[in-house]
Amino acid sequence: PEFGYPFDVYQGKITWVAANNQTITATGRPGVDVQAISGAILTDSLLNMRVRSQAFASCLYDNEPGCELVIQIWVTRTGLVKFCVFVVFVIHWFVTIALFLLTGESLLLNRHNILESTDIFAVCFSALFALPSVRSLLPGVPGYGCVLDMLGILPNMIIITLCTVFFAISRLRHRYRHAAAEAAAAKDE
Repeated sequence: PEFGYPFDVYQGKITWVAANNQTITATGRPGVDVQAISGAILTDSLLNMRVRSQAFASCLYDNEPGCELVIQIWVTRTGLVKFCVFVVFVIHWFVTIALFLLTGESLLLNRHNILESTDIFAVCFSALFALPSVRSLLPGVPGYGCVLDMLGILPNMIIITLCTVFFAISRLRHRYRHAAAEAAAAKDE
């Protein structure tokens, strides 16, 4: 169920039957006089989880073959958890797109001032460690492998890793050309 984080739903069912030989013989049904839960609130919020339940007493219906109390429980993530996960997902993509566009601008449009003045290589390298750290701060986050990882953090990490590699190669080529130009100028003097 954690594959669908934060939209995962856990559910369970509890069935109670109260019966003895005398009641089975008298009524012809297994179990007798099991009453529905009335006045009990079986809904609550745990930390980052919401619990709901529904109770059904089959003794109240003559066409049911048995007499039992069935309580079905659902546990889901709260709306705040879903909102936080969505915000982090969107911010990760904004950061990834910004770094991708910055990489494209500096490499494809040949912007040397980006390669020289700002240390964009350090920004890309730090993003490689920042994005997984932010993901690990999400409430109740499972291990890697949920749907949001396939749509978010894994493609983000691949794109940022490629941007970091291209910046490193471009920076090394830029330094090599700059050093070669200085060596040629010193040789001419």
